[in-house]
Amino acid sequence: MFFESRYNGPMEILLLPVVYAVLQIFLLIGIGFFVKKIGPWSDGFFRGLSIFVVKVAIPLYIFVRISRTDISELSVSWIFIAAALAIVALGFVFGKIGFLIAKPGRLEERAGIAYSMFGNSGYFAITLTEILPFTLPVLADQFLSGKPFLYIGSYLLFHSVLLWTIGNHLISGRRGKIHLKELFSPPVIGIICGFIGLFLQIERITVDASMPLTHVFNALKRLSDVTLPLVLICLGSMIANLSLKKEKRKGTGRVLIPLSITRFILLPGCFYLAYFLFLRKYQFNTALIWILFIESHTPPALNLSVMAAQAGMNEELTSFTILITYVIFLIVLPFYLLLFFSLPGVL
Repeated sequence: MFFESRYNGPMEILLLPVVYAVLQIFLLIGIGFFVKKIGPWSDGFFRGLSIFVVKVAIPLYIFVRISRTDISELSVSWIFIAAALAIVALGFVFGKIGFLIAKPGRLEERAGIAYSMFGNSGYFAITLTEILPFTLPVLADQFLSGKPFLYIGSYLLFHSVLLWTIGNHLISGRRGKIHLKELFSPPVIGIICGFIGLFLQIERITVDASMPLTHVFNALKRLSDVTLPLVLICLGSMIANLSLKKEKRKGTGRVLIPLSITRFILLPGCFYLAYFLFLRKYQFNTALIWILFIESHTPPALNLSVMAAQAGMNEELTSFTILITYVIFLIVLPFYLLLFFSLPGVL
């Protein structure tokens, strides 16, 4: 068969682990969504929680994961810089063609191209990479090492710069201003510090139980145990804040349909084409293939809604588009995962 795995058991056995992994994501996002909608907590509570997660928990989490990676993995990090550029470029081309056919307004087209180019490359990549080894133990050796997080970090460093320059310009037009603090957000700083720790090979002194740094890293590791649930809860609360007045929904299909085709069909299709043309031939490790897969299968970046709000442009269109595409993504995610694990040579 065209899609056939090396996995020893029948592929039906993979169905339940995949469903269980997605169920955890649904549940945690759902908690954040419904607590925000009907709970007694104010916007200030969720704003403070989000600030803690973005500025403290995630940077420390990424730093620990990357700095404890085998430095030899840097030899393939260039692949993710190339992948970030390729996915953004393909998103632009596919989006431009789709919007030429759909013919939305000029401002809507610019925003739609930004949605097509830039995906949520951090939250979902990190979350799924953490969750899947516990529902599918065959992945534990590859996923519980630092390798996937080094790969994600390499991708995000380049993707983040493009998002806050090109993406911000497309969403906000000439009114959008690029600030250095946006290019060097706390997660990006965590990635950079992780790479510095990797170059200094601090991992050597974090495995010695007689050294204080070992226990510092263990404490930060404990923090990572709660980081991802908090990330998803915050994501759910952010989705709950997204809305669009009924009278404003007219015409959004001219943006939503081309965007969905680009991000959920064409970009994933490019990944499978690349896999069979050359990725499979070079026998890259499963973690590397996995990160390339997940980065080409994401909904639009949530930061685009922040940019729209800051510029006072395309706010409602961005909110509604992100809301709908995230619902679509969570529905199709189990099918994406099953298709990935059915690829020859992955398991």
